[in-house]
Formats: sequence, C-alpha cells, structure tokens
Amino acid sequence: MHEDHDEQGGAVVYTDAAVPQVPEQLYVHHVFPVHQPQDEINDTIVQIRGSKIKRCRELAESIGKNSVDWFSVAAAIASLGIGGLLGGWASALPPNGNVLYYVVSASLMVCGITLGFAVHKFKRQTDHARAAEILQHLPVSTQPRVQPPKRET
Repeated sequence: MHEDHDEQGGAVVYTDAAVPQVPEQLYVHHVFPVHQPQDEINDTIVQIRGSKIKRCRELAESIGKNSVDWFSVAAAIASLGIGGLLGGWASALPPNGNVLYYVVSASLMVCGITLGFAVHKFKRQTDHARAAEILQHLPVSTQPRVQPPKRET
C-alpha cells in the first residue's frame, strides 16, 4: 500500500492491485440448492398455446355474466304475489269482489316461483356446458413426471 500527497496536502492511499484480463464474453455460473414442495416435484409440466388460454379465459368470464339477473326478477314477482295474497287475507277482504288480491296475486306468486326454478335450472345447465367446454380446451397429462437424477454433493 502506498501513500501520496495531493496538491492540498491530503493523503491519497492506493493499493498495488491488478485486474486480470477478462475475455470478451464472461460467463458466471452459480449453483445453489433449491427446495421444492413435494407436490411441485411430482407435478407434470405441459405446454399449452396462448390462444387456448385466451379461449378458456373468455368462457370462464362468460359464466357469471348476465345483463339481467332473471332469478332476482322471478323472486320479486313471487314476493309481490305473496305480499298481495297475504295482504288481502290479513285485512279480511271478502274473496268474491277482490280479484286483484286473490286471483292476480296468487297467479303472480305461482308464475314467479315457477320462473325462478326454471331460470335457476337453465343457468346451471349452461354453466355446466361452458365448464365442460373449458375442460375440453385444457390439455390433460396422464404421464408421470420423470425424476431428474440426484446429484452427489
């Protein structure tokens, strides 16, 4: 180690160090142990095209999308019918002159309940069909993963 003085009297310290010549392309290789969970070790690696992932994503997003929630509309119609029927009964209106409370309300109640069950069943069927279509686009791998040879340390 050498010590020199600069123009203002301060000491400048430098060492005798040389940097070896480095070739034009320098490659660095690091090796370190990596811990993988057992389910990732036993997992199978598959390839899938981006267009298939995009199609699966579009189908999955369309499962929950509806412009109108028809089940809620049916429930509202049924509750309107139930409310009219119970309101007419609770106020002790005679059934012979009150068509609105006893005929129309009962019809709305029955139609709303029937519509609700039909909408629910139709939605389940279409959701199951879309889910099956998504599964058809995804690859299935039944081959077990080949275990890499263990390195001796």
